[in-house]
Amino acid sequence: MEIAFLAQKDWEGKVIFDRPRHKEYLRLPLDWPRINQFPEWFTAEAGKRYVVRNVTEGLERSYEGAELWEGVAIGLSGGEVVRMEVE
Repeated sequence: MEIAFLAQKDWEGKVIFDRPRHKEYLRLPLDWPRINQFPEWFTAEAGKRYVVRNVTEGLERSYEGAELWEGVAIGLSGGEVVRMEVE
């Protein structure tokens, strides 16, 4: 998955990744389509390892899924585009 960030002025914060809510909260085996569903586009799973690459700066770091739920720190300069890849 690739994510692009852009800020009009300097900004620092966290990118917080979603968890598999269908499994964690509803105890469903699959993300069943429901009328009032909140889509799960990309979810990080506990116990699974992910590599997050800051393509713009050429940096790479490995995270456990639960760490992604806590967030990945990111800083942007005004007008700068930062691209990240998650595998």
